[in-house]
Amino acid sequence: MNRPSVALLEEVFPGVPRRRDLGKFESLLATNRAREAIGYEARHSWRDHVPIA
Repeated sequence: MNRPSVALLEEVFPGVPRRRDLGKFESLLATNRAREAIGYEARHSWRDHVPIA
């Protein structure tokens, strides 16, 4: 998928308010609680493994 996160969010969940700004391709799933609780940091991105047409 090569569509910005905000565009996808607005298409699938129109009218839902955002609590924060999103990066161009930022995940719509927050990991901040996992980071705070157990120090989680993502090490891989699907973009590194799937060719984008």
